[in-house]
Amino acid sequence: MAQMVKDHPDVVTIVDYGQTYEKRTISLLKIGIESEKRKKAIWMDCGIHAREWIAPAFCQYFVKQILQSYKTDAKIETMMRDMDFYVTPVLNIDGYLYSWKDNTTRLWRKNRSPGPSGDCYGTDLNRNFDANWGTIGVSFNCSSNTYCGTQPVSEPEAQAVTYFVGSRKDDILCFLTIHSYGQLLLVPYGHPNFTAPNYDELMEVGQAAATAIWNVHKKNYTVGSSPDVLYPNSGSSRDWFSYKKSWTSSSAGFTKRTLFIVFSHSQSVKSEICQQVKKFSRHTSAKTQSATAAPSNSAGNVSLLVKHHFLKPLMWF
Repeated sequence: MAQMVKDHPDVVTIVDYGQTYEKRTISLLKIGIESEKRKKAIWMDCGIHAREWIAPAFCQYFVKQILQSYKTDAKIETMMRDMDFYVTPVLNIDGYLYSWKDNTTRLWRKNRSPGPSGDCYGTDLNRNFDANWGTIGVSFNCSSNTYCGTQPVSEPEAQAVTYFVGSRKDDILCFLTIHSYGQLLLVPYGHPNFTAPNYDELMEVGQAAATAIWNVHKKNYTVGSSPDVLYPNSGSSRDWFSYKKSWTSSSAGFTKRTLFIVFSHSQSVKSEICQQVKKFSRHTSAKTQSATAAPSNSAGNVSLLVKHHFLKPLMWF
């Protein structure tokens, strides 16, 4: 991260916004062309699930791509003039480092906070947000991979995101949370009894993103809500952001399926995800420009899950 700032001091800064349970600093890269006006933003976090190693690698790849191309690509330059990107390369730092420890910890998913009984560890951060918390698709057994914690937002990592994003909810229009495992584009909500108020818009943009991926990579993505095409769940950051924006939100979740993808395919996978992110970023940028010309009650918030797993760690940029 420091190298990115050193190489691009005019458009990149580091923002520290929280600490993990083990007191590691959670930081993001703020990327954008400086402007005197108040700018809208796109949020992206990677590595909320420790074992999904390609997610942090993608965040670095995405940062590298936009920084290399914004001076020559008019569309990227326009996005960076209109909006800032807040990119957290690794959200669940404790769990991520623990998953590198040895073969016995490779599939660790959660953070590393101790459970209430003291004989088990870790909360699934993507079940810990205040969005129908603890109602479906979770476990209250601390030994489970989907343990949702003792209460909503009990974990310091979830608290950090909740505070940073929540205090900027009027500015953040697009919420991307990058996972691995799944060739799916998921729109909120995870609970089957709720439907996003702008579901039709989300499906339209999701189908457009799926088409863009097919046109470039010939890979099929299924678009829909998690209960419809994957499984029900509650307490995700995706759903929390959508609820936070209330009826004005435009959230979408997106997942790319491959469990233990071949290491040599990593470049193709990251390129596929870039197609998705660019599509949603351009949609958000277009809505930002439209809102400037004619104010609207509709915000363009997109929450993205792009899922992949690796047997081996990727080299970091």
